[in-house]
Amino acid sequence: MRVAEYTLIVLIAGVALAFDISIMSQFALPKLLILRIGTLALCLIWLTAHREGAILPFPMPVLCSAMALGLWSILATITALHGYTSLHGVYGWYNGLFTQLNYLLLFYLIATLPIDKLKILKAYVIVMSIVAVYAIFQKCGIDFVDFPHSRPASTIGNAVPMSACLLLALPFSLYFALKKKAWFVVSLILLAGIVISQSRGVQLALILTALIIIFVYGWRYMTKKATAFVIISLLCAGVLTFIVFVNFANSGLKERYNPMNISQDEGVKLRLHYYQVAWAMIKDRPIMGFGLDNMKVAFSQYRTPELATIEQHVIPTEPHNVYLAKAVNGGIPLLIFYLAFIVSVLRHINRSDKILAVAFVGAITGYLIQDISGWSHSALQPMFYILIALGVRE
Repeated sequence: MRVAEYTLIVLIAGVALAFDISIMSQFALPKLLILRIGTLALCLIWLTAHREGAILPFPMPVLCSAMALGLWSILATITALHGYTSLHGVYGWYNGLFTQLNYLLLFYLIATLPIDKLKILKAYVIVMSIVAVYAIFQKCGIDFVDFPHSRPASTIGNAVPMSACLLLALPFSLYFALKKKAWFVVSLILLAGIVISQSRGVQLALILTALIIIFVYGWRYMTKKATAFVIISLLCAGVLTFIVFVNFANSGLKERYNPMNISQDEGVKLRLHYYQVAWAMIKDRPIMGFGLDNMKVAFSQYRTPELATIEQHVIPTEPHNVYLAKAVNGGIPLLIFYLAFIVSVLRHINRSDKILAVAFVGAITGYLIQDISGWSHSALQPMFYILIALGVRE
Protein backbone atom coordinates (compact mmCIF):
# COMPACT_ATOMS: atom_id res chain seq x y z
CA MET A 1 0.00 0.00 0.00
CA ARG A 2 1.98 2.92 -1.34
CA VAL A 3 -0.04 5.66 0.35
CA ALA A 4 0.80 4.17 3.76
CA GLU A 5 4.48 3.94 2.85
CA TYR A 6 4.66 7.53 1.62
CA THR A 7 2.76 8.79 4.66
CA LEU A 8 5.13 7.00 7.01
CA ILE A 9 8.20 8.25 5.15
CA VAL A 10 6.91 11.83 5.37
CA LEU A 11 6.23 11.32 9.09
CA ILE A 12 9.79 10.06 9.66
CA ALA A 13 11.33 12.90 7.68
CA GLY A 14 9.13 15.49 9.37
CA VAL A 15 9.80 14.33 12.92
CA ALA A 16 13.54 14.12 12.24
CA LEU A 17 14.03 17.35 10.28
CA ALA A 18 11.33 19.81 11.35
CA PHE A 19 12.00 22.76 13.64
CA ASP A 20 10.82 26.37 13.84
CA ILE A 21 13.03 29.11 15.27
CA SER A 22 10.08 31.53 15.54
CA ILE A 23 8.60 29.73 18.57
CA MET A 24 9.93 29.08 22.06
CA SER A 25 9.81 25.29 21.82
CA GLN A 26 11.74 25.26 18.56
CA PHE A 27 12.11 21.51 18.13
CA ALA A 28 9.55 19.62 20.22
CA LEU A 29 6.34 21.34 19.07
CA PRO A 30 6.89 21.03 15.29
CA LYS A 31 7.87 17.38 15.71
CA LEU A 32 4.90 16.69 17.97
CA LEU A 33 2.50 18.32 15.49
CA ILE A 34 3.83 16.22 12.61
CA LEU A 35 3.64 13.09 14.78
CA ARG A 36 -0.03 13.71 15.61
CA ILE A 37 -1.05 14.55 12.05
CA GLY A 38 0.92 11.62 10.62
CA THR A 39 -0.61 9.18 13.12
CA LEU A 40 -4.11 10.42 12.27
CA ALA A 41 -3.42 9.92 8.57
CA LEU A 42 -2.18 6.39 9.23
CA CYS A 43 -5.35 5.68 11.25
CA LEU A 44 -7.48 6.61 8.25
CA ILE A 45 -5.32 4.47 5.98
CA TRP A 46 -5.58 1.58 8.46
CA LEU A 47 -9.39 1.78 8.42
CA THR A 48 -9.38 1.56 4.64
CA ALA A 49 -7.01 -1.40 4.72
CA HIS A 50 -9.17 -3.08 7.37
CA ARG A 51 -12.27 -2.82 5.17
CA GLU A 52 -10.30 -4.42 2.36
CA GLY A 53 -9.12 -7.24 4.63
CA ALA A 54 -5.46 -6.26 4.18
CA ILE A 55 -4.47 -5.94 7.84
CA LEU A 56 -1.53 -8.14 8.87
CA PRO A 57 -1.68 -10.47 11.91
CA PHE A 58 -0.19 -9.16 15.12
CA PRO A 59 1.56 -11.25 17.83
CA MET A 60 -0.84 -11.54 20.75
CA PRO A 61 1.86 -11.40 23.50
CA VAL A 62 3.15 -8.12 22.05
CA LEU A 63 -0.39 -6.73 21.88
CA CYS A 64 -1.13 -7.72 25.48
CA SER A 65 2.10 -6.20 26.79
CA ALA A 66 1.48 -2.97 24.86
CA MET A 67 -2.07 -2.75 26.24
CA ALA A 68 -0.81 -3.35 29.78
CA LEU A 69 1.74 -0.58 29.35
CA GLY A 70 -0.91 1.81 28.03
CA LEU A 71 -3.46 0.96 30.73
CA TRP A 72 -1.00 1.45 33.58
CA SER A 73 0.05 4.78 32.06
CA ILE A 74 -3.60 5.83 32.23
CA LEU A 75 -3.86 4.72 35.86
CA ALA A 76 -0.68 6.63 36.71
CA THR A 77 -2.22 9.73 35.15
CA ILE A 78 -5.41 9.39 37.21
CA THR A 79 -3.36 9.34 40.44
CA ALA A 80 -0.77 11.90 39.25
CA LEU A 81 0.53 14.67 41.44
CA HIS A 82 -0.40 17.16 38.70
CA GLY A 83 -2.97 15.79 36.29
CA TYR A 84 -2.60 18.35 33.48
CA THR A 85 1.15 17.80 33.32
CA SER A 86 0.64 14.05 33.30
CA LEU A 87 -1.74 14.36 30.36
CA HIS A 88 0.23 16.79 28.21
CA GLY A 89 3.76 16.61 29.59
CA VAL A 90 6.17 19.32 30.68
CA TYR A 91 6.44 22.31 28.37
CA GLY A 92 9.18 21.78 25.82
CA TRP A 93 9.22 17.99 26.20
CA TYR A 94 5.58 16.84 26.07
CA ASN A 95 6.08 13.28 27.32
CA GLY A 96 2.63 13.05 28.88
CA LEU A 97 -0.06 10.41 28.46
CA PHE A 98 -1.32 11.66 25.09
CA THR A 99 2.14 11.37 23.58
CA GLN A 100 2.88 7.96 25.12
CA LEU A 101 -0.41 6.53 23.85
CA ASN A 102 0.37 8.08 20.47
CA TYR A 103 3.58 6.04 20.34
CA LEU A 104 1.75 2.81 21.16
CA LEU A 105 -0.92 3.52 18.55
CA LEU A 106 1.72 4.32 15.95
CA PHE A 107 3.48 1.05 16.84
CA TYR A 108 0.29 -0.96 16.26
CA LEU A 109 -0.59 0.79 13.00
CA ILE A 110 2.83 0.24 11.45
CA ALA A 111 3.02 -3.36 12.64
CA THR A 112 -0.27 -4.26 10.96
CA LEU A 113 -0.37 -2.11 7.81
CA PRO A 114 0.70 -3.75 4.50
CA ILE A 115 3.86 -1.74 3.75
CA ASP A 116 7.30 -2.51 2.37
CA LYS A 117 9.52 -2.84 5.45
CA LEU A 118 12.81 -2.46 3.57
CA LYS A 119 11.65 0.70 1.82
CA ILE A 120 10.81 2.32 5.17
CA LEU A 121 14.15 1.25 6.66
CA LYS A 122 16.03 2.71 3.70
CA ALA A 123 14.11 5.96 4.07
CA TYR A 124 14.94 6.10 7.78
CA VAL A 125 18.65 5.57 7.14
CA ILE A 126 18.69 8.26 4.43
CA VAL A 127 16.87 10.76 6.67
CA MET A 128 19.31 10.06 9.50
CA SER A 129 22.25 10.53 7.14
CA ILE A 130 20.87 14.02 6.38
CA VAL A 131 20.74 14.68 10.12
CA ALA A 132 24.36 13.50 10.43
CA VAL A 133 25.56 15.64 7.52
CA TYR A 134 24.00 18.75 9.07
CA ALA A 135 25.71 17.89 12.38
CA ILE A 136 29.04 17.63 10.55
CA PHE A 137 28.43 21.06 8.99
CA GLN A 138 27.72 22.47 12.45
CA LYS A 139 30.92 20.94 13.77
CA CYS A 140 32.80 22.68 10.94
CA GLY A 141 31.20 26.02 11.84
CA ILE A 142 28.66 25.96 9.01
CA ASP A 143 25.12 26.39 10.28
CA PHE A 144 22.03 27.47 8.37
CA VAL A 145 20.44 28.78 11.57
CA ASP A 146 22.33 30.46 14.39
CA PHE A 147 21.74 28.15 17.35
CA PRO A 148 24.00 28.49 20.41
CA HIS A 149 24.86 24.78 20.57
CA SER A 150 27.93 23.74 22.50
CA ARG A 151 27.83 20.45 20.56
CA PRO A 152 26.30 19.64 17.16
CA ALA A 153 22.58 19.02 17.62
CA SER A 154 21.50 19.13 13.96
CA THR A 155 17.71 19.18 13.41
CA ILE A 156 17.03 17.08 16.52
CA GLY A 157 17.80 19.86 19.00
CA ASN A 158 20.14 18.05 21.37
CA ALA A 159 23.37 16.16 20.74
CA VAL A 160 22.49 13.12 22.87
CA PRO A 161 19.14 12.12 21.28
CA MET A 162 20.58 13.09 17.89
CA SER A 163 23.38 10.56 18.24
CA ALA A 164 20.90 8.00 19.59
CA CYS A 165 18.77 8.45 16.45
CA LEU A 166 21.88 7.85 14.35
CA LEU A 167 22.71 4.78 16.44
CA LEU A 168 19.27 3.33 15.64
CA ALA A 169 19.98 3.76 11.92
CA LEU A 170 23.50 2.35 11.88
CA PRO A 171 22.69 -1.42 12.02
CA PHE A 172 20.37 -1.07 9.04
CA SER A 173 22.86 0.94 6.99
CA LEU A 174 25.36 -1.87 7.59
CA TYR A 175 22.72 -4.41 6.56
CA PHE A 176 22.15 -2.58 3.27
CA ALA A 177 25.91 -2.19 2.82
CA LEU A 178 26.21 -5.98 2.75
CA LYS A 179 24.04 -5.93 -0.36
CA LYS A 180 25.31 -2.74 -2.00
CA LYS A 181 28.65 -1.18 -1.12
CA ALA A 182 27.44 2.41 -1.60
CA TRP A 183 25.61 2.13 1.72
CA PHE A 184 28.96 1.77 3.45
CA VAL A 185 29.54 5.49 2.82
CA VAL A 186 26.24 6.20 4.56
CA SER A 187 27.38 4.06 7.49
CA LEU A 188 30.56 6.13 7.80
CA ILE A 189 28.50 9.35 7.76
CA LEU A 190 26.32 8.02 10.58
CA LEU A 191 29.42 6.98 12.53
CA ALA A 192 30.94 10.43 12.04
CA GLY A 193 27.77 12.01 13.40
CA ILE A 194 27.92 9.79 16.50
CA VAL A 195 31.60 10.60 17.03
CA ILE A 196 31.28 14.38 16.78
CA SER A 197 28.21 14.44 19.03
CA GLN A 198 30.53 13.74 21.99
CA SER A 199 27.72 11.72 23.52
CA ARG A 200 29.63 9.26 25.67
CA GLY A 201 26.59 7.21 26.62
CA VAL A 202 25.64 6.61 22.99
CA GLN A 203 29.24 5.92 21.98
CA LEU A 204 29.57 3.38 24.78
CA ALA A 205 26.26 1.83 23.68
CA LEU A 206 27.65 1.51 20.15
CA ILE A 207 30.74 -0.33 21.37
CA LEU A 208 28.84 -2.67 23.70
CA THR A 209 26.17 -3.41 21.09
CA ALA A 210 28.79 -4.25 18.48
CA LEU A 211 30.50 -6.65 20.90
CA ILE A 212 27.19 -8.29 21.78
CA ILE A 213 26.23 -8.74 18.13
CA ILE A 214 29.62 -10.15 17.15
CA PHE A 215 30.07 -12.57 20.04
CA VAL A 216 26.44 -13.56 20.68
CA TYR A 217 24.91 -13.57 17.21
CA GLY A 218 27.93 -13.69 14.93
CA TRP A 219 28.40 -17.46 15.09
CA ARG A 220 24.65 -18.21 14.94
CA TYR A 221 23.15 -16.05 12.22
CA MET A 222 25.84 -14.05 10.49
CA THR A 223 28.00 -15.42 7.69
CA LYS A 224 31.76 -15.02 7.86
CA LYS A 225 31.48 -12.26 5.29
CA ALA A 226 28.90 -10.37 7.39
CA THR A 227 30.89 -10.77 10.61
CA ALA A 228 34.07 -9.60 8.90
CA PHE A 229 32.19 -6.62 7.51
CA VAL A 230 30.98 -5.59 10.96
CA ILE A 231 34.49 -5.94 12.39
CA ILE A 232 35.95 -3.87 9.54
CA SER A 233 33.29 -1.23 10.12
CA LEU A 234 34.20 -1.07 13.80
CA LEU A 235 37.87 -0.69 12.93
CA CYS A 236 36.98 2.15 10.56
CA ALA A 237 34.94 3.73 13.34
CA GLY A 238 37.90 3.42 15.70
CA VAL A 239 40.29 4.97 13.19
CA LEU A 240 37.81 7.77 12.46
CA THR A 241 37.36 8.45 16.16
CA PHE A 242 41.12 8.49 16.74
CA ILE A 243 41.75 10.90 13.86
CA VAL A 244 39.03 13.30 14.97
CA PHE A 245 40.13 13.12 18.60
CA VAL A 246 43.84 13.65 17.97
CA ASN A 247 43.54 16.37 15.34
CA PHE A 248 40.50 18.34 16.42
CA ALA A 249 40.07 17.78 20.13
CA ASN A 250 40.82 20.69 22.43
CA SER A 251 42.03 20.26 26.00
CA GLY A 252 38.47 20.39 27.34
CA LEU A 253 37.36 17.59 25.05
CA LYS A 254 40.33 15.45 25.98
CA GLU A 255 39.49 15.95 29.64
CA ARG A 256 35.90 14.90 28.87
CA TYR A 257 37.13 11.53 27.61
CA ASN A 258 39.79 11.06 30.26
CA PRO A 259 38.65 8.10 32.42
CA MET A 260 40.75 9.39 35.33
CA ASN A 261 38.57 12.50 35.55
CA ILE A 262 35.21 10.78 35.30
CA SER A 263 34.38 11.33 38.99
CA GLN A 264 34.92 15.09 38.59
CA ASP A 265 32.95 15.44 35.37
CA GLU A 266 30.00 17.81 35.87
CA GLY A 267 27.69 15.78 33.63
CA VAL A 268 28.42 12.57 35.52
CA LYS A 269 28.04 14.27 38.92
CA LEU A 270 24.69 15.73 37.88
CA ARG A 271 23.39 12.38 36.71
CA LEU A 272 24.42 10.70 39.95
CA HIS A 273 22.56 13.33 41.95
CA TYR A 274 19.52 12.99 39.71
CA TYR A 275 19.62 9.24 40.28
CA GLN A 276 19.60 9.79 44.03
CA VAL A 277 16.61 12.10 43.77
CA ALA A 278 14.76 9.67 41.48
CA TRP A 279 15.43 6.77 43.86
CA ALA A 280 14.07 8.79 46.79
CA MET A 281 10.94 9.53 44.78
CA ILE A 282 10.48 5.87 43.88
CA LYS A 283 10.78 4.81 47.53
CA ASP A 284 8.08 7.32 48.49
CA ARG A 285 5.60 6.27 45.77
CA PRO A 286 6.71 2.85 44.49
CA ILE A 287 3.35 1.65 43.14
CA MET A 288 1.67 4.50 41.28
CA GLY A 289 4.52 6.99 40.98
CA PHE A 290 4.04 10.73 40.67
CA GLY A 291 2.42 10.75 37.22
CA LEU A 292 3.87 10.96 33.73
CA ASP A 293 6.40 13.79 33.31
CA ASN A 294 5.81 14.88 36.94
CA MET A 295 9.39 14.75 38.21
CA LYS A 296 9.75 18.49 37.67
CA VAL A 297 6.59 19.13 39.71
CA ALA A 298 7.84 17.16 42.72
CA PHE A 299 11.54 17.93 42.42
CA SER A 300 11.79 20.91 44.79
CA GLN A 301 11.08 18.83 47.92
CA TYR A 302 13.75 16.28 46.93
CA ARG A 303 16.59 18.58 45.89
CA THR A 304 19.75 17.65 47.78
CA PRO A 305 22.12 20.30 49.22
CA GLU A 306 24.89 19.02 46.95
CA LEU A 307 22.71 19.40 43.87
CA ALA A 308 21.75 22.92 44.86
CA THR A 309 25.43 23.89 44.76
CA ILE A 310 25.92 22.37 41.29
CA GLU A 311 22.76 23.57 39.52
CA GLN A 312 20.90 25.94 41.78
CA HIS A 313 18.34 27.20 39.28
CA VAL A 314 17.82 24.10 37.13
CA ILE A 315 14.85 21.80 37.69
CA PRO A 316 15.24 18.53 35.73
CA THR A 317 12.29 17.02 33.91
CA GLU A 318 13.85 13.53 33.93
CA PRO A 319 16.65 11.84 35.90
CA HIS A 320 18.70 11.16 32.72
CA ASN A 321 17.88 7.48 33.03
CA VAL A 322 14.78 6.25 31.24
CA TYR A 323 14.29 3.27 33.55
CA LEU A 324 14.35 5.41 36.69
CA ALA A 325 12.08 7.89 34.90
CA LYS A 326 9.51 5.14 34.21
CA ALA A 327 9.49 4.16 37.88
CA VAL A 328 9.18 7.80 38.99
CA ASN A 329 6.36 8.45 36.54
CA GLY A 330 4.26 5.34 37.05
CA GLY A 331 5.84 3.39 39.85
CA ILE A 332 7.74 0.13 39.59
CA PRO A 333 4.78 -1.55 37.78
CA LEU A 334 5.13 0.88 34.86
CA LEU A 335 8.82 0.01 34.58
CA ILE A 336 7.96 -3.71 34.66
CA PHE A 337 5.28 -3.32 31.98
CA TYR A 338 7.67 -1.31 29.81
CA LEU A 339 10.42 -3.94 30.09
CA ALA A 340 7.87 -6.71 29.44
CA PHE A 341 6.81 -4.89 26.27
CA ILE A 342 10.42 -4.63 25.07
CA VAL A 343 11.09 -8.30 25.86
CA SER A 344 7.96 -9.38 23.98
CA VAL A 345 9.09 -7.34 20.98
CA LEU A 346 12.55 -8.93 21.05
CA ARG A 347 11.01 -12.41 21.27
CA HIS A 348 8.81 -11.77 18.24
CA ILE A 349 11.29 -10.14 15.88
CA ASN A 350 10.61 -11.55 12.41
CA ARG A 351 13.53 -13.86 11.61
CA SER A 352 12.70 -14.76 8.01
CA ASP A 353 15.79 -12.71 7.12
CA LYS A 354 18.31 -13.65 9.81
CA ILE A 355 20.77 -10.84 9.13
CA LEU A 356 17.99 -8.25 9.18
CA ALA A 357 16.75 -9.74 12.45
CA VAL A 358 20.22 -9.24 13.91
CA ALA A 359 20.13 -5.62 12.74
CA PHE A 360 16.84 -5.11 14.59
CA VAL A 361 18.24 -6.72 17.74
CA GLY A 362 21.34 -4.52 17.46
CA ALA A 363 19.27 -1.34 17.09
CA ILE A 364 17.06 -2.23 20.06
CA THR A 365 20.03 -3.25 22.21
CA GLY A 366 21.88 0.00 21.49
CA TYR A 367 18.75 1.99 22.32
CA LEU A 368 18.27 0.17 25.63
CA ILE A 369 21.89 0.69 26.66
CA GLN A 370 21.97 4.40 25.86
CA ASP A 371 18.72 4.83 27.81
CA ILE A 372 20.72 4.20 30.99
CA SER A 373 22.05 7.76 30.70
CA GLY A 374 19.53 9.15 28.20
CA TRP A 375 16.02 10.52 28.33
CA SER A 376 12.72 10.53 26.43
CA HIS A 377 12.79 12.84 23.43
CA SER A 378 10.21 13.94 20.87
CA ALA A 379 12.38 12.81 17.94
CA LEU A 380 14.02 9.70 19.39
CA GLN A 381 11.02 7.89 20.86
CA PRO A 382 8.88 7.93 17.67
CA MET A 383 11.78 6.50 15.69
CA PHE A 384 12.22 3.69 18.19
CA TYR A 385 8.54 2.73 18.13
CA ILE A 386 8.50 2.85 14.32
CA LEU A 387 11.52 0.57 14.06
CA ILE A 388 10.34 -2.02 16.56
CA ALA A 389 6.96 -2.09 14.81
CA LEU A 390 8.75 -2.93 11.57
CA GLY A 391 10.69 -5.60 13.43
CA VAL A 392 7.65 -7.59 14.62
CA ARG A 393 5.84 -7.50 11.29
CA GLU A 394 4.95 -10.86 9.75
